[in-house]
Amino acid sequence: MSNSRNRSVSLVVQSEQKRVDNLPTVLPKAVFIVGGQSLTTDEIVADYKQHITHEAQLVALRDQLRSAVIAIRVERKAMAANDAAVKATAAGTVGDASTAYASLGFAPRAARKPSVATKAVAIAKGAATRVARHTLGPSEKAKIHGTIPEPAPAPAPVTPSVVTK
Repeated sequence: MSNSRNRSVSLVVQSEQKRVDNLPTVLPKAVFIVGGQSLTTDEIVADYKQHITHEAQLVALRDQLRSAVIAIRVERKAMAANDAAVKATAAGTVGDASTAYASLGFAPRAARKPSVATKAVAIAKGAATRVARHTLGPSEKAKIHGTIPEPAPAPAPVTPSVVTK
């Protein structure tokens, strides 16, 4: 779109330049009424020249702006890569929850809170694991107490049997 705009501006400027070049010779002593004011040929030519100069400046500025936009896009990609590297290095070096990390302008990583559905699934899985492993929870463990078995009766002393003949 900007190329078509530049072409149409270029055509306008070319036609105005023809007027600037030829008006003083074709109508040297003419007086023109523009917006209720009378202007001489020299004043009209000066207005055309000023307009041509401003259009040329505008085209040059558009070209500069286009170049600057292309350059800044490349820089933004490079800076995004720099930020990612600095963030990863800072998190690994000083920790992503430290004040030093925050002083670099990075927000600490927020712990995600599990949803109610996720918690329910976790509880069900934990109960199933206990059943599968035959393990008890803390309250069940507290109810279990060890018992000392009764001592077995002492074996009778072996008495030697005496045989008399």
